[in-house]
Amino acid sequence: MYESKKTMYLILISVLFLASCINNNMYDENIRPSEIREPQTTNEVALTNLNLGIAYLREGNYNKSLEKIKKSLSADSNYAPTYNVLGLLYQQLGDNNKAEENFRKAISINSLDSSTLNNYGNFLCKLGRLDEAEKTLLKAAKNPLYDTPEIALTNAGLCLYQNGQVENSKKYFREALQLNPSIPQALIKMSEINFDTKNYLSARAYLQRYQEIALHNAKTLLLGIKIENKLGDKDVASSYELLLKNSFPDSDEALSLKKTIVLKNKEVNKNNEVKKNQSDTKENKVKKNQPDTKENKPIETSERALSINTNQDKDAIKFSIDEWVNSWNSQDVNRYLACYADGFIPSNGLSKNKWEKERSKRLLAPGYIKVTLSNLKIDMRGQNYAKASFTQKYRSDTYKDRMKKELLLQNIDGEWLIVQEN
Repeated sequence: MYESKKTMYLILISVLFLASCINNNMYDENIRPSEIREPQTTNEVALTNLNLGIAYLREGNYNKSLEKIKKSLSADSNYAPTYNVLGLLYQQLGDNNKAEENFRKAISINSLDSSTLNNYGNFLCKLGRLDEAEKTLLKAAKNPLYDTPEIALTNAGLCLYQNGQVENSKKYFREALQLNPSIPQALIKMSEINFDTKNYLSARAYLQRYQEIALHNAKTLLLGIKIENKLGDKDVASSYELLLKNSFPDSDEALSLKKTIVLKNKEVNKNNEVKKNQSDTKENKVKKNQPDTKENKPIETSERALSINTNQDKDAIKFSIDEWVNSWNSQDVNRYLACYADGFIPSNGLSKNKWEKERSKRLLAPGYIKVTLSNLKIDMRGQNYAKASFTQKYRSDTYKDRMKKELLLQNIDGEWLIVQEN
């Protein structure tokens, strides 16, 4: 009976974190922590209630989960795994003080429990306490009794990567892959890093290794499209595109792909219009002494082309605004900041650096953010500027509002970026 309950606990804790990873929607960036290998209690009441608490936690029933976990502690108040799970529960509830208190309690009971160290390290990373997070995750990885140190190493790499320390993150991804060549999260990040540094063949190699062991998602398919386009393999890129459109039609990545296609079509139309104008100029020179029976035709062509370009610009602007909204909802700092032009000046009097820190802190805060827009109107201001006005509804764990908002966007190198917001 004891062994079966132990096994049940191991399975539940694994599934719990696999589920939480999928919900992150960011390459499954927080991989599951290690299973707890050595229970310190033979108290079946404590084990049974802990398993029930984990099951309720998986279902999102936090009240019942807390009730069962407290019963587990009543049966055995010196059981580290229970404090570990209680820390995770309070983290889900957004109570960081109680979450940290329970993680620390678990570590005080068993300072070598790499599962708790891994969970605590991820918790510290989300709070932006990077040095502490890195040290805690490395302590987990260096435990000689820990049979999956690649998990903590990968989490250390992800923590640094998500906070802009790309070069430092690479060494942890490499160490993790040396220990276990089949970690999807490390492979995909190494592919992304190599793509960003223009090492496209290496990026392709890591992505190929990834797809041998894991199913594609929208993000990996979009990455594949970008890699193959850079390497000039249009057939493979088209295959990735088809998979993305068919398998994830409503994903942010599918929207991004549509935006790219719109911009490409716009560029093609511009080139065709230039060629048409050049052809008309040459024809006019040849026929300059002949009566012009269709003198309005070039004007009609120009007006029609202007209308087409305006519609394409509005489509591209809508995609940019969708990207801005989705970056809020996915709480992706880098993606959010990429929506703004380098010359963006905050309207609240802050310097751009302070504004970026404030927005980053809000986006990285535990909990959820949901932004929705309604009544979107786009007013073109010449060829390279546009004003977007809408009603914005913002909701989070701690704040909600509804307001009218305006964004001024500029077309910079074919991409519509925010230069001002009111």
